[in-house]
Amino acid sequence: MGFDVYNWDLDSYCHEKVAEVSFWRQELEPLGEGALSFVTELERQLEAGLRWLDRLDRSEPFWNGRNHLPTLFKLETYTSQLLTTSAAPPEISWYHLAAYVSHSGCHCAGHPVWEVGKATRIEISWFVAGAWLDKIMWNDDESLIPDVRQAGRIDEYRDALTVLTGSANVDVREWAAAELAKCV
Repeated sequence: MGFDVYNWDLDSYCHEKVAEVSFWRQELEPLGEGALSFVTELERQLEAGLRWLDRLDRSEPFWNGRNHLPTLFKLETYTSQLLTTSAAPPEISWYHLAAYVSHSGCHCAGHPVWEVGKATRIEISWFVAGAWLDKIMWNDDESLIPDVRQAGRIDEYRDALTVLTGSANVDVREWAAAELAKCV
């Protein structure tokens, strides 16, 4: 779709970018409602992030040499910069993850959002959804198990995977069994 910087409309741009995150619903559907709520959260966080960036004072050094439009790339860039500081508020990690998931550019494993999850009790189905996204986006063996362990949630993760080993979807079933074997 794209946009014309001369006819910039933040609402239309947000709608377009949220639709890119919504694409992942069909991929996460076999995991159930909990995984779909993860997509809903990413959609919400992406729009919130773009609107937050739009509110950022244009005199901030970040805007130097930029066209001052709150785009996905700028959200990725600025949140990446902020995540290198210990003072970044928790929502920054959500904005960052949502921006990258919108165009399949991020590994969920090891992402700072799971650190936030220790304090806010992220739903275990969201860890599972993040692990499945990594599997389908990157088709590699990277796992969220270290993040789950660090959050102290390995038993819950194991239980969620056990349920998925009975999935009607063969790919989900095989992945869940393989992931479960790594939980030892």
